[in-house]
Amino acid sequence: MKNKLIEYIKTGINEDKLSHAFLVESNNYEDVMNSVFKLFLEKKMIFNIDDIENNISVRILKPIDNLIDKDQILNLQEFLSTMSFDGYYKLFFILNAGLMNEQSVNKLLKVLEEPNEKVVGFLISDNSNELLPTLISRCQVLKNDIDASNVEVDEDIFNNLCKFKNFNFEDYIKFKVAVSKLDKVVINNLFIKYLAFVIRKSRKIQYNR
Repeated sequence: MKNKLIEYIKTGINEDKLSHAFLVESNNYEDVMNSVFKLFLEKKMIFNIDDIENNISVRILKPIDNLIDKDQILNLQEFLSTMSFDGYYKLFFILNAGLMNEQSVNKLLKVLEEPNEKVVGFLISDNSNELLPTLISRCQVLKNDIDASNVEVDEDIFNNLCKFKNFNFEDYIKFKVAVSKLDKVVINNLFIKYLAFVIRKSRKIQYNR
């Protein structure tokens, strides 16, 4: 997915048809962001500072207390409204974009509906379905980059879950990825509850037959 995104951007640059907004479905937020940043830096399309956090051509929005609020989007609007330095592009990244609230989304829609020249935005989320369709429709969407390489699989639990209808490895990985940033005790408790839910659901289906 990351390579697909980079190649897509390269093609857009070469053909002068670069999309103004991308929605990337990935749980590797930082990796996607840094790869895109490196490409624009190599193409000399942004200010020549290789520190992404301090590059004046870039803004990064991250959740604060599990929320990307309206004020963060307003600050982004202010950044985008000023003139680009020496004609450079401006990039913005919204990490874990599914954590925007309704007010944030409405403000961001205004940004995407009236895109400024030489502005490219990247909304990165591990589940694009969490975003409103009106937002998705204004982005070039690249989906399904879920990295399972670092996900620890409990084979006994997984094999038991697979006995239930409509449960597969992708479901298991998505659950593990979704909670991977939480405390281990919290993860274990959530997974136990999740397992209990799956078992109850399966029994209900069997009883209704």
